[in-house]
Amino acid sequence: MPTAVRRVVALAEERLGSVAPGVVVAVGADDPALAARLPTGPRVVVPAPAGRRPAPWAVALMASAAATVLVDPCEGVAVAGVVRGPVVVAGVPAPPVAPGPGGLTSDPGSRRMSALWRAEGCAAAPGAPGVTWVAGPAVVAQAAEAWSRGDVVVTLPGAPRHDMLRRGGALAARSSLEVLEATRLLFGARPLAHELARRGRQQLDALDRIDDVIARFAEALLLAEAG
Repeated sequence: MPTAVRRVVALAEERLGSVAPGVVVAVGADDPALAARLPTGPRVVVPAPAGRRPAPWAVALMASAAATVLVDPCEGVAVAGVVRGPVVVAGVPAPPVAPGPGGLTSDPGSRRMSALWRAEGCAAAPGAPGVTWVAGPAVVAQAAEAWSRGDVVVTLPGAPRHDMLRRGGALAARSSLEVLEATRLLFGARPLAHELARRGRQQLDALDRIDDVIARFAEALLLAEAG
């Protein structure tokens, strides 16, 4: 689950504990045991899907939702045709800015790409610019985390497209070969990497205010309560 989703849910629980107390919030539809742990009551489901095709238990949980909250606007691609009832896109808040360690950061869903990178004998030299591979539905949230570290973003094949990624200098790879080539290029061309990282940091200012994100989450709770 992307860090941005965890942060939004934690803040919503902290600030909205007295809003619609009878509503059950279910986070992470990919968990096959989640539904069995939920108490009775109208549900707000935050699916936070990891892949492009939800598993059968995730589909069943989302179908039971009185309202659905998406944090990342690109998550809608993964849940299209599955979600019933109102859908609220809460939005991605800007993460705290802190310099990252540099080198390569890979998305948890990019294990095969990471294995190929190692098999090709690729590695980042000490002091190399930061590069983050982004995949999965929540690409804006993942890119925002990377930009907050000062990394350049490379989206893996099949990742959703979004204008913010283009404006933030993300490189969209269409094949595994392009991922390797783009990453090697960025590690070897520091001026280019620094310029793309600068564009990414600029996009942090265009993300949602946390108060607005929490207000949309509250709207979903009230929708579920109203039935």
